[in-house]
Amino acid sequence: ECLKWMVEAGANVNRASDHNGETALHGVAGSAEARSVRLLLEHGANPNARTKPGMRTYALWRDARVRGETPLHRAAAWGSPQVIQLLLDAGADPTIRDANKDTPLSWASWYLRDKSIIDQLWYEGSGVGPDFPPDNPTNS
Repeated sequence: ECLKWMVEAGANVNRASDHNGETALHGVAGSAEARSVRLLLEHGANPNARTKPGMRTYALWRDARVRGETPLHRAAAWGSPQVIQLLLDAGADPTIRDANKDTPLSWASWYLRDKSIIDQLWYEGSGVGPDFPPDNPTNS
């Protein structure tokens, strides 16, 4: 309710932290709170906003530094299919790589998410998948 009140009162949903570039969408995408994600997206939140690589974050992740990730990276790590779908439907780009060259698919696999999450991010024609050289025997 607090988020709804702030957004309806005219809060800038794309306001990014001067320190690390995190937006409200980064914060709620890293949770299973689909209602908050939907609210921010309906009010124009950018699903492709990126954090500033190397800066400290206060989110609970595998390390304490952001890596130029998008809200979709965080949703993939958290593993909420509803949040991932909301972001994809809003135009989130699953091919964006963070500062370590990882896609949201990489984050989902790092955090051992269900096959349904992997399938959601690695859909036909997306160009997102393992980066095997064409002559690599594991690519057959």
